[in-house]
Amino acid sequence: SHPSMYPMTGAMAGMEAAVFILLPIIMATYSQKCKCEASIRDSVNSLPDRRVDVLVNNAGVGMIGALERQSIAAMKEAMKLLDTNLFGLARLVREVLPDMNRRQSGHIVVMSSIMGIQGCLFSDVHSASKFAVEGFCQSLAVQVAKFKTKMNPVEPGSVVTKFERKVYEDAEKMALSGTDEETARIFHEVYLPYSKKIFSSLGQTQEEVAQQTVKVITAKEPPLQHQTNHLYMIMTVLKHADPTGRLQRRAGKK
Repeated sequence: SHPSMYPMTGAMAGMEAAVFILLPIIMATYSQKCKCEASIRDSVNSLPDRRVDVLVNNAGVGMIGALERQSIAAMKEAMKLLDTNLFGLARLVREVLPDMNRRQSGHIVVMSSIMGIQGCLFSDVHSASKFAVEGFCQSLAVQVAKFKTKMNPVEPGSVVTKFERKVYEDAEKMALSGTDEETARIFHEVYLPYSKKIFSSLGQTQEEVAQQTVKVITAKEPPLQHQTNHLYMIMTVLKHADPTGRLQRRAGKK
């Protein structure tokens, strides 16, 4: 018989979290505000025998813009971004990992990003958070392998969701008074139009990313990293082809 699957999504203090219980026939959901480690623990304790076979961390916050125009308030938002994307993940993993290791069975899937492989223009803080997520997953994957626990980041590129639309809508209204004219021009005249084209032409649907994630979960030997969109794989190729980073920089300039 197949084990029940309990993917839990959500993360940091103040972020909406949901626990999805997938049984062979019935799917039940409930949500709550995860404001501290105690509420995460309560969620896990509410499951039979605290058994989480599959943890899917899907919480995330985005931020784009010229770094030099970021206000103190914006920097505080950046801290919230890191708290969600990295430390929220760590809180969830810390709660379920000991049980998985003890059972010598479990799978942790983390929704990362292609920006955790290659930094993107005007996405400094967001890319930094995703690089941190990738380092977190790759380091922990080695440690937990001894206990037969699997750890896999899934790396989408553009995904057509309200989340990404909102990020770009906010960026269009962004005041760049504290930025030099050339940077402001590149942001408004080059970056935003080009990003919208990529978003519309290369973006995947949520369903496509979900299907790719299911493949990772059900694979007998899933790859350590899994990119959901093969059109972005050139970024990985460039990075590994030239460790100096010159190829990536030249491609970025073009």
